[in-house]
Order: sequence, then C-alpha cells, then structure tokens
Amino acid sequence: MVHMVEHMVLTLVVPPLLLMGTPRWLADVTLGHPAAARILRPLCKPVPAFVLFNATFILIHWPDFVGWMSSNEPFHFLAHTWLFAVAVYMWMPVLSPTRAIPKLSRPGQMFYLFLQSLLPTIPASFLTFSTVAMYPVYGDAAEAFGMTALADQTIAGIIMKLGGGFLIWGTIAVIWMRWTREERQWDEVESSLRVG
Repeated sequence: MVHMVEHMVLTLVVPPLLLMGTPRWLADVTLGHPAAARILRPLCKPVPAFVLFNATFILIHWPDFVGWMSSNEPFHFLAHTWLFAVAVYMWMPVLSPTRAIPKLSRPGQMFYLFLQSLLPTIPASFLTFSTVAMYPVYGDAAEAFGMTALADQTIAGIIMKLGGGFLIWGTIAVIWMRWTREERQWDEVESSLRVG
C-alpha cells in the first residue's frame, strides 16, 4: 500500500507539479536547448510517451520485478528514477513548459489523459481482485499495520485505480474548464469585433 502511494506520487503528482512550476526561461535553456530537445522531442510525443510510461508502469508492478527491487537497493533506485523519467515524458504532451517540445491541443490533451487512465486498470484489477498475495517479498510487513498481505494488496490496487484515476480525471476536468473559458473569451473577442 505504501509503495503504491509512493508510485502515485512519483508518477502523477511530482512530474506535473515540476513541469507547471518550471519557468519558461529555465525550460527553454534546459529542456528546450537544441541538443536536449533533439533527444526529448521524439520521446515526448504522445505515442512514445504513452508506450514508455505504461510499459514501465506495468513492468514495475510485476511480482518478479518487485522482488528484484526489494532485494537490490541500487536497482530499486534506478527503477524509481526510470519510472519518474518516463512519467515526466508522459506529462510533456500536456504540460510542456517549453515551445521546443510542443503540447497537444486542449481536446488532444483530454483524449490523451483519458487513454492514460485506461491501461493502469489492468494491474490495478490484478491487485484488487486477486485471491493470493502476489508479492511474497513483502512477507509479513502488512501485519505491522494490522492487516493481511492480501488486504494490503487490495488496498494498493484500489489506490492505483481510484487515486490515479482521480488525479488524471481531475486534470482532465481542469483542462476542460480552461478550454471552455478560452473558447468563451474568443467568442467575446469575435462579438466585440463584429459590433465595432
């Protein structure tokens, strides 16, 4: 459960906040630098970013992979670093702070995030509805919180699906509101030009 919260923060909280908080001048100097943009632009397009993020997200929850991470701290660190990096790639088509890596249109952003909300349902379903504990590497760690390993796993699946869904769908709602506001403002400008 705690590990799932960590993954949600690493993928759906920190990357979008980091991208939204990066000033344009800093993004242009770093991410938008011609050498960096040449490498990042292909990775941050919607299809590669979608595939990289979702393949990594599913792999990092594979029981054997979790076992390797738990038994090897440098590997665990590298896996989380890679997960964070591909999460940044995943958010770039929506929140790119530099013009060197273009964002999708508002409708494109909403559709892209809608698709992002679908694939994590697969590992979340396995975690939530499994009748056996899938991660024996955690042993009796859940008992420290007064629950069984199976209950801990079920809660982790619910956090992945509902928590992740809430964050992604909340972002879609914000994009929708901004898009409708922009459309209203554009309509007002057109109306004032016709009157004038």
